[in-house]
Amino acid sequence: MPGLESMTRDERVALARGPAVRLAEPGVAIALRNAQIAAMATQLADWMQQFERRTRESAKHRHPRSRNGSHSPKGDAPGGAAG
Repeated sequence: MPGLESMTRDERVALARGPAVRLAEPGVAIALRNAQIAAMATQLADWMQQFERRTRESAKHRHPRSRNGSHSPKGDAPGGAAG
């Protein structure tokens, strides 16, 4: 390793900052993970809203059919036998 006297100012600054950067890395990694989690949570919330909207739309389309399908012609007995 060269002596400090032979190093440039920028090299000495980089050498001095090295341990500080390594110590900060876990904090940076945690911050990046938190940002990723926040982005995924937002995406999940969007997907849930889309799912709920599509479920409501699907229910609207199914409801009239089930109502109309439950009507039996007049004169039919509840068991399906005509009276």
